[in-house]
Order: sequence, then C-alpha cells, then structure tokens
Amino acid sequence: MAECASFNCRRPIQPGQRIVQVARGYFYEDHITPTLEFIECKWHERCFEGQLEFQSLPYTCHTCNRRITHGQFVTYVTIGTAPDENRFTVSRTSKTACTMEVF
Repeated sequence: MAECASFNCRRPIQPGQRIVQVARGYFYEDHITPTLEFIECKWHERCFEGQLEFQSLPYTCHTCNRRITHGQFVTYVTIGTAPDENRFTVSRTSKTACTMEVF
C-alpha cells in the first residue's frame, strides 16, 4: 500500500480516498490521459501543497509553454479516487490532466 508523499503525513493511502497522483507516460493525441509508464508519487488530496493548473486539449508544457505533441514522454498529474490495491490508476478521476511537463 502506498503512503502519502507529504512529509507532514506519511499515512497510508486507502482505496476510495481522494488523491493527487504524479505519473509519467507517453501522450497520444487520441487519448485525454497519457499512458501510465510509472507512478512518481501520491498524496492525499488535502495534503498536496503544490499549485495545479488544469488543462484541456491541446496540452502545453508547464515549464516551456510549448504544445505537447503526439508521442512525447511527459510527467502529468491526475486527481481522483485511490484504486483498489490490484489497480494502479486513479479511478473516477474528476480532473485528468493538470500540470504537464515534457522530458
């Protein structure tokens, strides 16, 4: 079971809790959310201290302000409900693409 990435929390993230998830994957134009290659970290939604800027298509890189193009490897943030232990992606995501950066 993952634990909250906040230094002030570090409690386990339970299925069904609202979370902020930072992940990396490839962006493909026919899909709203990039692929999930790996999860960088997770926070309870109330523990997350960063600034989120929600985007809609077409996505732009938060760092360089350039448009993210088909096949680029990106870091992205999703907000939703923590899945059961057998799943990796957040479920019932209310916001799919927040801050996105190209690597």
